[in-house]
Amino acid sequence: MPTPNGEELDNDDGTQSKINELEAQLAQLRWRQQQKTQPESQSHHDTHSRAYISPHIPTFSPATHFLLLLSDSALPLGSFAFSSGLESFLAHTTRTPTPPPQLFTTTFLPLSISSYASTTLPFVLASHADPALLPVLDDALDAATICTVGRRASVAQGRALLGIWERSFSPTTPDLGTTPADTVVSPLLSFAAELRSAQKIQDDALPPAVSAHLPPLFGAVCRAAGLDAQQTALVFMLNHVKALVSAAVRRGMFGPYQAQKILASQQVRETVEAVVRREWDTPYYEAGQSVPVMDLWVGRHEMLYSRIFNS
Repeated sequence: MPTPNGEELDNDDGTQSKINELEAQLAQLRWRQQQKTQPESQSHHDTHSRAYISPHIPTFSPATHFLLLLSDSALPLGSFAFSSGLESFLAHTTRTPTPPPQLFTTTFLPLSISSYASTTLPFVLASHADPALLPVLDDALDAATICTVGRRASVAQGRALLGIWERSFSPTTPDLGTTPADTVVSPLLSFAAELRSAQKIQDDALPPAVSAHLPPLFGAVCRAAGLDAQQTALVFMLNHVKALVSAAVRRGMFGPYQAQKILASQQVRETVEAVVRREWDTPYYEAGQSVPVMDLWVGRHEMLYSRIFNS
């Protein structure tokens, strides 16, 4: 049978291949014709859409970037040195060298999360809402922290976070370029300058002008980094949970796989959500200890005969 070009096809296989070739050429010609006739604006929109969904051009907002950084266990806050009362809790509640993991998940973990949220989360949220209140919030938290051991841990981690902000995250860092200090960044810079001035004076007769507790500084840093209040509260509490789980692993209560199972569990997610919801509207001047025995465990840590953590 002759083709439109005058060629002869000998068999069915040759006929089908020739049909496939002609259909491919026809589809290509139709596509070219469509590109020539469609409006310029539509062509530009399609090009933009293709570029947007391209896997080679990802979207990565600054807020998401800092959220991942602040939630990273490698953030050098020194939290690995503290157990938040876990070591003292085990010494006062069990005599076995290897306590059962259930003691951590069913007793200490929920109590610690509740205690930490009620005493610190209102300060985090207040600082995030108004970073200019940073000195006031720091002073109020310092006065409300009656446990010397807990106060020392909070100040140590707060000053570490402030150092990270100044050296790495601040928009005035030379590596990141210089931008004018606005109402969000200025309080952090002023607070850091005030802390350095207080450290130079070192007058034992007077309390320090600022202490640099972790919760208010964390809220202010998250606000400056572009995180919203919900992200700030959740990452703050989850960081506390990760520090507790890490301390339990080093204490020998369970291994790293069990630790990840706990962190990924529905219990942790729901407990964190519940305490954030509970403290969402709590003003900082109404923050208080919801688990009084936690202060006893943390405070008696220094009385242990042997210990591997600072608190």
